[in-house]
Amino acid sequence: MQETIRKLLDLQEHDLQILDLNRRDKELRSELASEQRRVDEQIAELEAEQDRLKRLQAELKELELELESRQEKKKHLEAQQAAIKRNVEYKAMMKEILDVQAAIRLTEDKILEKYEAIEQETQQAVVRDKEVAERRAALQEQLGVVEAKLHEIAQQLDEARRHKKEAEQRLDDRVLRLYRRIFKNKNGAVVVPIVNRTCGGCHLSVTAQMENLTRHREQIIQCENCGRIFYIPDEASADEASADEASGNETPVTETPGNETLRDEPGLT
Repeated sequence: MQETIRKLLDLQEHDLQILDLNRRDKELRSELASEQRRVDEQIAELEAEQDRLKRLQAELKELELELESRQEKKKHLEAQQAAIKRNVEYKAMMKEILDVQAAIRLTEDKILEKYEAIEQETQQAVVRDKEVAERRAALQEQLGVVEAKLHEIAQQLDEARRHKKEAEQRLDDRVLRLYRRIFKNKNGAVVVPIVNRTCGGCHLSVTAQMENLTRHREQIIQCENCGRIFYIPDEASADEASADEASGNETPVTETPGNETLRDEPGLT
């Protein structure tokens, strides 16, 4: 492989590693944030159940006071009934007492329903509280693991960026500017192989002339469709063996016609 392509592939290796490390960093942070959201949702559900439980207990208290009031009223009416002499008044008082008794039974039924609802909510709250405790513990454990991985990724990123800078310094400025333009547009592989007369980047067909020009290694050849830089992979072994003996002269840069979108020279971030 020609010296320029070898240097470009070396730079590309570090750039792709940086992309992958940044992707892993983002995924880990996203997973951690998702787990935190699930914990927050369970906490919100627990708090809602606790609020419902408090409301049920308050309603139960009101019903118990209502029952006590009606029982007192019934006693008062029964005392009055004992003093009544006239039959008509006695019957009227009896009807009122029966109405109060019906209201008492209705209130007792409501109280029973409240007790059952409170028991159910209490059981659900206990289960939810346990789930929240377990989820919090798991989150703390996951946090420790993720922080260790993020620290490792940060170290790898520092090392990859250092190697990238060294690789950039070994390249001719024109070649480096071309590489950066393509990398910014593609956000991925810049130097790709020709395999079975197909571009390793866009996977479209490559003409025999383009393949021969690439194989001759007299200039940098770009894909007419995507603008990526070509190399011939089956020549890599022989080129690697002779790379250390290369003169170090950079290969001329020839931009393939039809790639006008790559004329700008933005920096590689």
